[in-house]
Amino acid sequence: MDFSWTPEQLAMREQAFKFGREVVAPRSAEMDAREELDLDAWKKAAAFGFQKMVVPEAYGGLGLDPLTICITMEGLGHGSRDVGFVTSLGAHMVICEIPIVEAGTEAQKRKYLPLLASGEWIGGYAQTEPGAGSDVASLSTKAERKGDCWILNGSKTFITNGPIGDLFVVLATVDRSLGHKGITAFLVESTFEGFRRGRKLEKMGMRASPTGELFFEDCVVPAENLLGPVGGGFRVAMGTLVWERAAMLPALVGVAEARLEEAVRYAKNRVQFGQPIANFQEIQHKLVNMRVHLEIYKTLFYKVAWMKSQGMPATVEASIAKLFFGETSRLDALDAFQIHGGYGYMKEYPIERDIRDCIANTLGGGTSEIQRMIIARELLKMYD
Repeated sequence: MDFSWTPEQLAMREQAFKFGREVVAPRSAEMDAREELDLDAWKKAAAFGFQKMVVPEAYGGLGLDPLTICITMEGLGHGSRDVGFVTSLGAHMVICEIPIVEAGTEAQKRKYLPLLASGEWIGGYAQTEPGAGSDVASLSTKAERKGDCWILNGSKTFITNGPIGDLFVVLATVDRSLGHKGITAFLVESTFEGFRRGRKLEKMGMRASPTGELFFEDCVVPAENLLGPVGGGFRVAMGTLVWERAAMLPALVGVAEARLEEAVRYAKNRVQFGQPIANFQEIQHKLVNMRVHLEIYKTLFYKVAWMKSQGMPATVEASIAKLFFGETSRLDALDAFQIHGGYGYMKEYPIERDIRDCIANTLGGGTSEIQRMIIARELLKMYD
């Protein structure tokens, strides 16, 4: 593996960092309080090229490689420290654009990718249901073929960009008795007959990323909007997981780096007992743990991105990265909170929002329990 970054990649990271700091960060606390995506920053992000990164050049994108996307998203998270904004952007890229890039027909790519790459349309992914979370095979949204259309009936919840999205990759089943073999993916526009948005959900964290319910009530989906083959939806879903670790979660690693920097600065400036608290060994240990974890995060996610760029399977490595980051990033945030003392409990300090944002790191994109199942399954195939 070669993680020596090219001058162009380092420049991309620096430009993304600057964009995050100057465009996204100034309004991040306001957007968190209002529970709204910063649409002005979204448009400027499109002009920068974020929404274009995973889309091939033939469809209006940049066609960047996974490692370049990884370090660019890391820079954006580092500069913005806005988990909500990068979550909405990541969902748009990774679980809406990527499925179309990898499983879409030529007609689907030409119709939808330019709209998504330009930022004109906002994308989302609708899998989770009130009764089906980690157990994807148990989803109950039904798809029935009628003539030249598919009719969808069911509901989805916890959908990132649900309240504002224009296009969703929707998973439904053609036959529940088939389990995951019956799951099928569809491209559903928000203007389709029978599509309805439900509640905008009020969340603990990531509040600048709108999350909501979607309802399909005899929703009419043209036959040409079938994404991949009938029964191929599970494969479409699984295809996004490595990409998520390579392109979406690195933005949260950037947020972790910003958190560490702030904690160090605070510890050096906060004086107690006649000296900066950074002089105390207990504080130093917390900072060291955060620094060690940051190095591991980067190494794990860079490896996943590198393997993806080499065309190598990286399911286990992606799960290891997701598991370790999800579990330890919450501990890092709590250490930073403890260093700030009472001030960390106040909304004027970013660590208060960090605590709320990072709690979901063990849930979104696959729970820690599911990551352990994936790793264990592969582990037990080894060492015969």
